[in-house]
Amino acid sequence: MTCLNQASVVLAALGASFDGSVVVGYSLTPSGEDSQAFIWDAANGIVDLGRLPGKTHSVALDVSAGGGTVTGTSYTPDSGSEAFLWTESGGMVGLGALAGHEASSALGISADGVVVVGASIDTDMAITEAFRWTSVDGMQGLGTLTGSSDGSDAVAVSADGSTIVGNSSSTNGYQAFRWTEAGGMVGLGDLPGGQYSSRAAAVSGDGSIVIGYGTTSNPNSVEEAFIWDETNGMRRVADALADLGVDLTGWTLRYAKGISDDGNVIGGWEVNPDGQEQAWIANLAPTPATPTATTSSTARTTSSGPPTSTTTRPTIHSVHPQTATSTTTGSSTVSITLSGRRTSTANRPPACRSRRVPQLLVVAICLCGARF
Repeated sequence: MTCLNQASVVLAALGASFDGSVVVGYSLTPSGEDSQAFIWDAANGIVDLGRLPGKTHSVALDVSAGGGTVTGTSYTPDSGSEAFLWTESGGMVGLGALAGHEASSALGISADGVVVVGASIDTDMAITEAFRWTSVDGMQGLGTLTGSSDGSDAVAVSADGSTIVGNSSSTNGYQAFRWTEAGGMVGLGDLPGGQYSSRAAAVSGDGSIVIGYGTTSNPNSVEEAFIWDETNGMRRVADALADLGVDLTGWTLRYAKGISDDGNVIGGWEVNPDGQEQAWIANLAPTPATPTATTSSTARTTSSGPPTSTTTRPTIHSVHPQTATSTTTGSSTVSITLSGRRTSTANRPPACRSRRVPQLLVVAICLCGARF
């Protein structure tokens, strides 16, 4: 892990380019009174992106796959926010708001940097509408689900910009949606049990898989992580892993927050059997087991005889280490790794949202002098 921090500020890294060479986020003064968007790479270090005219704060939330285009929000606590697009040649440019609205917030960008998504906020700062922005078409509202009246927001976009996911009110309750130009906004439903409520957080590169969280009847958690695709609909990530032979007894996968470009790897945070919050990463694509003499995370090696195809036991790295098990089914190995406690987000500006991280690169929040 490379710490991007400086002694005088608190830094939060919120997005990364596809290969991880470019990181974006915001810097926060120790007093917590001022934030400014930044971009980082190994050659130039941390470069402040500035703020929009008349604004006092800025936050970079996402970056294109190549790292050349950044999107985020610049705001003043008392007078609203405006989505922005930043490039090295053009600097920071405001994207405006929908007609009849006075504020906006950008939450995601396509891999090529052409499409920006987010939410536009009305003049009363009470109702939001999801938007899609391009330099050709400007900002376009995506509407809300049929019968809704309380607004919507777009939180992530597929690599080519054709599929957008977010959340909207509906006749049933607040729920995740998937938007395409051909099909418009389509609600994804909810998990069984509990209050009707689901929230999308990220989408795969081709737009076919959506992850997030919804309410269930689980007595140990109000919310549980979900995965959605057209074939299976919305289901718990825990159920998808159970179908692949992973034993999660005692674990509750509460939130799914990030997904790899190919849709196979999902990450989020959960509650372990001791009631502690931890991060988790799950691979839903079984990979062929390879001949090996290692049979567990303790690297126990056989002293003689031919190697056999086995499964390495995933480990959980936390204050109180625990163990989850993986299963070899036929010639494939399915694994889940749960590691670390969830980082505090107490100092995160209100404009920040969870979003897709390319290749599920883990972008850590690095706090000078603060405890995780």
